[in-house]
Amino acid sequence: MGSIVNVCIQEPKKNMINTEIILDQQYNSENFDKMSKIIVKNVMHSYFIRLINIYKASKNKIDKNIENNNNNNEEEEEKKNNEDEEKKENENNIENINIEKKVDENNNEDKNKNKKNNSALSKSSGSILEGSLNAKTIINETNNNIGSQPPDKEKEKVKEEKLKNSTPNPGDISTPTGNYDRSKIPGELIFNFNDIPLNDEIEKVENDLGEFIIEQKELLKYMQEYPYTPQSFSIRYPSGEKYSGYFSPNWEKEVFGIQINPNGSKYVGLFKNGQYEGRGRLIFRKGDYFEGEFQHNKANGFGKYVNIKGEIYIGNWVDDKQDGKGELILKNGSRYTGDFKNGMENGKGKIVWPDSSFYEGDFVNNCFDGYGIYMMGNRKSYIGEWKKGQMNGFGIFNYPDGKSYKGYFEKDKKNGFGIYSGKNILRYEGKYKKGKQYGIGRITNEKGQKQIGLYLKGKRLKILNEKDFKEDIKNIDKEIEKINNIINENEFFKKNLEKLTITQGQYFDNTPE
Repeated sequence: MGSIVNVCIQEPKKNMINTEIILDQQYNSENFDKMSKIIVKNVMHSYFIRLINIYKASKNKIDKNIENNNNNNEEEEEKKNNEDEEKKENENNIENINIEKKVDENNNEDKNKNKKNNSALSKSSGSILEGSLNAKTIINETNNNIGSQPPDKEKEKVKEEKLKNSTPNPGDISTPTGNYDRSKIPGELIFNFNDIPLNDEIEKVENDLGEFIIEQKELLKYMQEYPYTPQSFSIRYPSGEKYSGYFSPNWEKEVFGIQINPNGSKYVGLFKNGQYEGRGRLIFRKGDYFEGEFQHNKANGFGKYVNIKGEIYIGNWVDDKQDGKGELILKNGSRYTGDFKNGMENGKGKIVWPDSSFYEGDFVNNCFDGYGIYMMGNRKSYIGEWKKGQMNGFGIFNYPDGKSYKGYFEKDKKNGFGIYSGKNILRYEGKYKKGKQYGIGRITNEKGQKQIGLYLKGKRLKILNEKDFKEDIKNIDKEIEKINNIINENEFFKKNLEKLTITQGQYFDNTPE
């Protein structure tokens, strides 16, 4: 991810963090149709296994009777025939029971089709309704569905030889929750999903955070729109992605699951139509993580992001970017609270530094821009206009010893007309250039005496005769009137001048002299 500290404003007048993050691109569902054509061999549904076991038990019973009986008389032949008939009758009964069960279930499904999904959910097996969902419960349920070990190929081959024409078709299995065609699984089944290795950073984050849990109440609300009850499996996709969780009948990830991506990141949470959708946790390979709301595989809604430096953002997101109200916290304790847009500080906000310095006002693209109040830790303060993180436009700068400057700034320096009140010089009224007095200006001493002088680079070159500079004096008076009008009529200054207070702390290097 790299550093997310913004360098627009120097310390401590800095703009915290460049907060934009791009979450890792995840599995592309557009490739789903292509991958779904991959046929997974030697995979049989539990219904099919049950039928095989019934047949195998009957067959073993017959074979055992034949081996132990050396007397091939008519009585034994008749007994064998009776057993064969009994076996066929049992198989027919099983088939009839399954047909009746399927008819009943289809009827029930039609009756409940327009109702909320609570009734359908109650038929779900495993942990989907048992309290809450987490990584452990979903993996255990998946192992129960597909077995904890891969099938023995030799045993499967012998079984196929024995059953031959009696074997049902495993590729099309109807369940009360939909038609799961295992020949269309978009990858290969994974046995022992827990054995998949993760890097140390992800394991450390998971240990620190604890398990991510979806409560039953949240799950029920989320699943009301589903017309079926999803089934759980663990699958490795051709792209290298690994997933353990629930699927729809067309093999899209649904409801809840764990996904390990080819780039090393891991997601645990809710799914819809094969994508992150709802609440979840995404941990990146280096240890950064996001926990919150997702939509279409991206952070959307409220969430928390923490990077490997310990920098934290808590707030609203739109398409993987901070957007709306949020709070940004640096490792050193600096904190921004306010508006975000397109992953950056935009709008109204406030930054507070560890020394109690703060800026409160307008932001544009992570910089002070517009009107704002800046309280410096060295007991100096500025209230006024800003541009790209610098004092720019009209403002009022106050010093802790009572001195002040009211006037115009450019790039953090006095520039243009201004009024300076100090100790040695009670008052200076005139122009500034790059922070220094420049041109014709008027001073008033402690006794109230006024003089017109010519200034260059902050130094008075000579005193001028007022009679010779009447027009210049008129211009000075007009500029003073403009400044007073701004202070008295501008809503920002009228509202915020009372908020201007003095605090203690660190000296600000860019303070104008």
